[in-house]
Amino acid sequence: MSNRPQDKWFALVLLVIFLSASTLCDIHQTPPVDHRTILNSPVDKQEVDRRVKNVEHLNPLNTEYVTLMAKLIEHEARGESFQGKLAVVNVLINRCFGDKKLMKREAFRKNAFTGFEKAYPDIKPSKESIRAAEQVLSGTRVVSRGTRYFLNRRVATDHWIERNCKFEKRIGNHSFYSKGGN
Repeated sequence: MSNRPQDKWFALVLLVIFLSASTLCDIHQTPPVDHRTILNSPVDKQEVDRRVKNVEHLNPLNTEYVTLMAKLIEHEARGESFQGKLAVVNVLINRCFGDKKLMKREAFRKNAFTGFEKAYPDIKPSKESIRAAEQVLSGTRVVSRGTRYFLNRRVATDHWIERNCKFEKRIGNHSFYSKGGN
């Protein structure tokens, strides 16, 4: 071995890495698995159900989210084109910054979607609304990520959005807006 200082440091670093790696391997080694034992063991249905519920929230097409979004679509965009339905639920996702955990809170927030919280239990979503919810949860987007509001001029009683937000696009009877003034 050389007597140069950089060679000594290099050797020391290699030694530390080697010792760290061998220590980690010893700590995290698992005993060999006998696959026959696993295959022949009885299945505990309750344990399987518990594990499924623990990871169900990780599934982007979780039934609770699909139902929530489909009902919101039906409430806000019934009679609109499929693109219009997608855009309405894109707004919900945009308001939550893509965080699905916040969707329920935002959907039921007072004045967020007029009358939705009262109508929710009675809304029966159409197959098209369910399909639109599934597509949006899978990543389909028809309005920009900055689009946070929409307005149907024919039914809206307050047009504050038009005065305070930037118009983005019109789909069917809905006009879509982002933050920022005209």
